[in-house]
Amino acid sequence: MKFNVMLAGIGVLLFVVAPRFSAADPIHWNANWNYARSGGDAQDVRWNLGETYGASIDRDVNRATNMGGALRYSQRRDSDDQWQGTLNPSLSLGLRNDLFSLQVGGNESRRKRTGADEAINRALSSSFSTSLADVWPQLRLNYSRSENYDKASPPKQDSWSESYNGSLSYALGGLEAFYSGRYNRSEDEVGATENDGTSHLAKLDGSYTFLDQRLQLSFSTQYNESENNTYIKSAAGDRIFIPQFVSQQYAGFDDNPIFSALESNSALGDGREDIPALVWSESEDEDLSIAARLNSQELDQIEVVFLGEPDPFFRSQLQASVYVSNNNRDWTKSSVGITRRWEEDTVFERWSFILDLNQTLNAPYVKIVLHEPAGVWDPVQISECIWSRAVIAAGDEIKTTNTFKRYKYQTNAHLRPFEDWIVTASYGYDLSQPGEGAETEEVQQSYGIQWHPAAVLSFQALYSENETMVEKQETETGRNWTMSAQWDPLSTLATALSFNCSENLLDSELQSRTYTVSSSLVAQLLPDWSASLNGSWSQNEDMLNDSETTTTSWTLDTSTQLRPSTRLTMYVNYGSTSTEAIRGDENSSNYDGGLNLNYRPSDTLQSNTSVSYAGDDDSVSASTSVSLRLSSDLQFNAAAAFTFDDDVSQNYTASLIWLMTKRFSLRQGVQYATADLAQWSYSANASYNF
Repeated sequence: MKFNVMLAGIGVLLFVVAPRFSAADPIHWNANWNYARSGGDAQDVRWNLGETYGASIDRDVNRATNMGGALRYSQRRDSDDQWQGTLNPSLSLGLRNDLFSLQVGGNESRRKRTGADEAINRALSSSFSTSLADVWPQLRLNYSRSENYDKASPPKQDSWSESYNGSLSYALGGLEAFYSGRYNRSEDEVGATENDGTSHLAKLDGSYTFLDQRLQLSFSTQYNESENNTYIKSAAGDRIFIPQFVSQQYAGFDDNPIFSALESNSALGDGREDIPALVWSESEDEDLSIAARLNSQELDQIEVVFLGEPDPFFRSQLQASVYVSNNNRDWTKSSVGITRRWEEDTVFERWSFILDLNQTLNAPYVKIVLHEPAGVWDPVQISECIWSRAVIAAGDEIKTTNTFKRYKYQTNAHLRPFEDWIVTASYGYDLSQPGEGAETEEVQQSYGIQWHPAAVLSFQALYSENETMVEKQETETGRNWTMSAQWDPLSTLATALSFNCSENLLDSELQSRTYTVSSSLVAQLLPDWSASLNGSWSQNEDMLNDSETTTTSWTLDTSTQLRPSTRLTMYVNYGSTSTEAIRGDENSSNYDGGLNLNYRPSDTLQSNTSVSYAGDDDSVSASTSVSLRLSSDLQFNAAAAFTFDDDVSQNYTASLIWLMTKRFSLRQGVQYATADLAQWSYSANASYNF
C-alpha cells in the first residue's frame, strides 16, 4: 500500500505541472516495427513480428525542478501462434539547489503472453545527496523498493525487496575518507523465504609527494563486513539450497581453462535478474568462464540465469565443466561429478542452467566453463550466477546466517633519485574471514627499477611475489622476475628485448618454473611500407609431472599503401612445441598466414577482401565485402565468405539501409549459409520518430 501511494503521488505531481511545459516541449514519440523470417534444409520456415511504441517527456520546470515521464508498449507474434505484450510506464521528479539534490522515480512493467497470466513488476527509487563546498563532508542516501507478482491463482511469483543505503565521504589535503552502510530485506511468498542483511565499508586513502615531487607515497586501507540472514519455511527432511555469500564474481572468454585470470564482473551477483551482466554470441568463438571467490565455503549447486529463452539447439548442446583454484589464475579441473538441467521461469521469461554437484565442493575459487555449442545459435544474455549449498531441514523452518569480514591494505612508493633513474616498490595485504569456510591471507609485493641513459635507450627490471595462505591448506607462492630493454636508434626503427622467469611453489617446494625470452623489431622501410617481426622462446619445467615443454613462435606483419585508395596487409605466423616427458616425447608445429586488401576510391564505395590459411586444420578461408553509399539516405552492404577444408562452407549476406525521411528509416537484411545443410534468413526493421 505504501508503495502504491508513493508512486501515485509522483503521478499527481506530474499531472499538476505538466500543462506548464507540455505546450512548449511536445512529447517525443517513437515507433518501431521489425519482421524476421528464416528457414533451411533442417528446419521449417519460422517468422516473428514485433512492434514497439513509446512516448516520453523530460523538462526543467524551473531552475530547481526537473520532471519527466515515459510510456512504452511492445508486442510480438511468431509462427508458433505465440503472442507477448509489455507495457512500461515510468515517472521521475528531481529537485536541486545549492545545498542538496533529490531524485525520485518509479516505473512499472506489465507483461502478458499466450497461455500465461499477467506478470507485474514495480520499482521505486529515491536518492538524496548534499551539494556543499569541498570543505564539508558529502552525504548520499538511497532508498529502493521493488515488487514482483502475477495474477495466477495460486500465484507463481509474489515477492518484494527493499534496501536503504547511505555513504559519507570527506577529503582533506591528500587524505580521503569514505564510509557506506546498507540494510536490505526481501520476502518471497511463493518460495516461502525471507531475507535481511547489513553491510559496512570503511576506506581511507592517502597520497603525498616530497622532495620537489621526486618521492611519491600513497596508501589505501579498507575494511568491510556483512551479515545476511535467510529464513525458509520447509518440512522436515527437505533439501534446500541456500545461496552462499560471494565476495567477488568473475567472467571472461578464454580457450585455455587451465591458465587464465578472469576479469571482475560484479553484475553477475547484484541480484538483478532482469538486467544482463554479459552477452555470449557465436562470434566470440570461445568458451565462456564464470568464477566466484567462495573462500572454501561449501558448494553443492551452481545456477546460471539466462534472460529470455535460449533456442532449443543451444539448450540441448550446452555442456559445462567445473574448475578450482587458489588464486583465480592457475586452475585444476575438479573430479566432482555434475548433473545438468534446465528450469524455466514461465512468468518472467527466464531460464536457469543448473549444475547439481554429486558431492560437496570446497575451494577458495570455483569456476564453471560453459563450452561453446557447435553449430549456429542465437546470442544469449546472462544476468546472474548463483552459488549455493544444500541444507537438510530438521523442522518447519531453516535459518541460516552468512557473515564475512575483509581487511585490505596497499602501499606504493615512487622515487626518482636522478633524472634518468626511477625506483618503485609496492606492498599489499588482504585478509578474508568468512563465517563459514577457510580464512584466506594474501601478501603481494613488487620492486622495480628503470634507467633511461639516453632518449633512445631504456632498461627495466622488476621482481614481484604473491603469497596465498588458505587455512588448513598448503601455502602457494608465485614469483616473477622480468628484465627488458628498448632501443630506438632511428625514427624509423624500434627494437625491444625482454627476459622473464616465473616460479610456483607450494610450502617452499618448487612446482614449476618457466623461462621466456621475447623480441620485437618494428621498421618503417619506406614512407608507405612498414613491417614488424616478433619472436618468443619459452621453456616450462613441471616438477610434479617430470616434464619439460619448449615453445617457439615467430610472427611477421607487413603493411603497404599501394595507392591512396588501396592498402595491403599480410601476416605469417609460425610456432613449434616440443615436450619431453616420462610417457614419451612429443613434437608439433603450426603455420598460418593471410593477406587483406582494402580498396576505398571514394566515400561512396569501399571493399575489403581477405584470404587466409590455417595449418592446424589445413583449411583456406576467403571473404569479400562491399559497402556502397548510393546517397546520403541510402546505403547497401554485401558480403560473401568461403571456407575450404574437407567440405566447402559458404555464407552470403546483404543489407539495405534507407533513411526515407528525417523521421522514418527502413533497414532490411538477408543471409544465406550452406555447409552440410543450407540455412537462410530475412529481416526488416522500420522506425519512426517525431
